[in-house]
Amino acid sequence: FATQLLEGWNAQVDVAENGSIAVAMVKQESYDLILMDLQMPVMDGYTATRKIREYNQTIPIIALTASATSNVKSKVLEAGMQDYVTKPFNPDDFFLRLKKYLN
Repeated sequence: FATQLLEGWNAQVDVAENGSIAVAMVKQESYDLILMDLQMPVMDGYTATRKIREYNQTIPIIALTASATSNVKSKVLEAGMQDYVTKPFNPDDFFLRLKKYLN
């Protein structure tokens, strides 16, 4: 759903099947923003973010999660992400959240 929205807003979107692939992609390409799923096979979003932060401190990383607990929020920030969006999300709110980090 997020990919469809982004492409509808004329964003160029790359998708990583797991956290390990995401880390490799960020090493090879320049991105304006990363939407990080927290639960992925091979390497979860928390670990992938920590690895990305070892060599890239500036790219905004926003977690996508089905959980809105305060524990998730603190873990997301601790891992090095700037923000999180809970699923399901309102497309207008999602757009505004992304815009905040892309300006």
